[in-house]
Amino acid sequence: MLKSVLVLLLAASTVHCVCQLEDNPKAVIGCLSNIASAFEALFTKDLTALCDTANGIASCLKPHIKECVAEQTGEQKCFSADGKVLLTNGQEKLINQLKQGDLVYAFDNKSQNIITSEIIGMLDSEPDKYGLFKSLATTNGRQLSLSSTHLIPTKADGYLMAKNLQPGMEIYVMTSDKRLTVETIVNITDVWKQGYAAPLTQSGTIIVNDVAASCYATINSHQLAHSVLAPMRWWYFLTQNTIFHADSIQNGIHWFPKMLFRITSLLLPSIIN
Repeated sequence: MLKSVLVLLLAASTVHCVCQLEDNPKAVIGCLSNIASAFEALFTKDLTALCDTANGIASCLKPHIKECVAEQTGEQKCFSADGKVLLTNGQEKLINQLKQGDLVYAFDNKSQNIITSEIIGMLDSEPDKYGLFKSLATTNGRQLSLSSTHLIPTKADGYLMAKNLQPGMEIYVMTSDKRLTVETIVNITDVWKQGYAAPLTQSGTIIVNDVAASCYATINSHQLAHSVLAPMRWWYFLTQNTIFHADSIQNGIHWFPKMLFRITSLLLPSIIN
């Protein structure tokens, strides 16, 4: 019933959308041709027909409205705000509640072991905005929602963007005794969620919902992203316990990665995804 109502509201709202759905709107109009049947099923309480019609409209509209919706909400490069991070002191925090100096578990690229690393800031944080995420599920029920261009280490193919992951691939996870193992991805879905955050650690990696992940997105290379953000790590180290040290945990994109993104977009657009 909820899906049906949402579909009908979505169909009605398309006429007010400020972005262009497509050059030829006939396809969208065709998707809505059965909306009368949905209303008829709703009033006659024919739930089977209602669900079938709603599913048909939703499936038809999806390829025509996805980019439009994405344009209105913006493209985030983060974890969803409901992700949880375990601190080394045993405390568990939501990812957007992390603070500078928090010691968390992370992933070591060379040894492929669990390590500890310090939170030095947020690359991006928006607790109120909505975003579209790739939601991964593993064989043992672990789940992680992250943006499509966020990097995650895989056993066979190294770091891949979430949009390039496939069911059957193996990713690294942390066990209850803080050891690293691999689990197979069994399902990947697109989900809308409110709030997102991208914490930055000294190691450039972090464990979220027991899944090992990079702190970086957009640039299709974990090592390259880690190198270009080295000044943030150096500044944090050099200014600790000084008057120049400032808490960089704030909403919005941090000014340094924002500047780097603009420069890279101009000089090396091929590495931006």
